[in-house]
Parts: sequence; C-alpha cells; structure tokens
Amino acid sequence: MLSDIEEYDNIKDYVSKENTAKYKEYFNSITPENEKIPGDLRIYSDKFEKILLLKALRPDRVSTAIDQWINQLLPSGKEFTECDAKNSFYQIVYECITKDMTKEIPMFFILSPGSDPVKDIRDIGKSLGYSKEDGNLDIISMGEGQDIIAEDKLEIGHKEGNWVMLCNIHLMVDWLAELEKKLDFFKQDINTNKDFRVFVSAEFNPDIPSGLLNRSIKLTNEPPLGMKANMKKALSMFKDTMDAKDTKERAILFGLC
Repeated sequence: MLSDIEEYDNIKDYVSKENTAKYKEYFNSITPENEKIPGDLRIYSDKFEKILLLKALRPDRVSTAIDQWINQLLPSGKEFTECDAKNSFYQIVYECITKDMTKEIPMFFILSPGSDPVKDIRDIGKSLGYSKEDGNLDIISMGEGQDIIAEDKLEIGHKEGNWVMLCNIHLMVDWLAELEKKLDFFKQDINTNKDFRVFVSAEFNPDIPSGLLNRSIKLTNEPPLGMKANMKKALSMFKDTMDAKDTKERAILFGLC
C-alpha cells in the first residue's frame, strides 16, 4: 500500500478527512494524469511521485502517465514509448531475424492471447528461402514425446543450417535444461552452420530457466493500449503507405481501422 511508504504514511488521513471532495473529483476525471494533484504537499512535486499516487487511485491510467513521464524526461522519449507503434509484428520479427539474430542467439516469443508467431515465421522463412516444403524449416508443437523429435531436428538443423521452431515449450519445462545444454553445445561447436536458427514460444511460466531467456531475443505481441495506438498498429498491417492510396481507399481503411 502507498501509505506503507514512510513519505506517504499520512496520505490515507489526508485523502479521507481533509480533501475528500477534491479527491473524488480527481478520481472521476477522465484523464487524472493531466490534472493537478489536490492539495499542495511537497511530496507531490515530482512527476514520478505523482505516478505513485495515481497507481493507488487510478491504476488504469498508470501506463499513459508513465509514457508522458518518459516523453518529458528524455530528449527523445517518444523513441522509447512509440518505438514499434508504426511497425507491424511481422516487420519487427523480420528486422530482428535479419539484423540481430545469429546461430548463437535464439528468438523467444512470449505468447499473449490471440498472437500467432508461427504464421509470421512461416511467411518470413518463405521470403528468405526457408519452408517445410524445402526441408529447411521445422516447426514442432511441444508436448509429451515431442522432446525426442525436437532434439533430432535441432541436431540436423545445426549441421545443415535449418530453422527450428519449438512451440509452447512451457508444456515441457522439465526438458528445458536439456535444451539449454544443446544450445551451449551448438554455440561452442565450430561445425555449427552459420545459417542455423532456433525459435521458441511459450506462455508465461515462472519455471522457464532464466538462462534461456537471457540468451534470447524476447518478443511479445500484446494488444496496443488506447485508440491512437490501435489505429497505428492496424494501419501498420498494410504494406503500402496511406499516401500511396487514393482518397476513397484511404477513407475505407480509416473506417476499418
């Protein structure tokens, strides 16, 4: 609780006794992060301390307040708060694969409701010459008995330069220590093909080894917050820019998004 922090130990009495009406108005505000905090206490002089109070009263507005705080605090704050807003998940994954990923660095997809990184990996793989039909892309849905198949595909992949994707590894947390050992071996093996790539996906699970996370590029595709962010994300799904489309098509896309 906020009142458990020494600097805020009297906040409960202050809100409940002295400024009830003012805090009720603040609480009911549509954008309380833009409102002046009731009263003139010294502890509210800092923007971050205002966010702490906002978290106690209106936790639904904290993410917006933090974005504003970063934008004000850093000279190029929007580069951090809106870094991927104009790119589709496909574009982000493609850039990570082509610029950041190596045979030694896997890609870890943290699954969120409705996300399907498998489709993106298939599409990107096809554009780069990797597919199931060509025999150099293997996608395994992990579960009972699939660890043997996964190990076999990893062995072949690291020799031949294949892409291997292990889906839903949270279902086999007991096997992940063995996966880490194999990744360590592939990293040290001078014969590992330079084109070898490993992708894994999992829902949140506290038993997933931190070592596997630390060595990986971590991506998640969470729904954007707010109408503006939703509009940007929806429009990013279309490859052509809005300027390249005629007026009627722009109006239709604006209505759809």
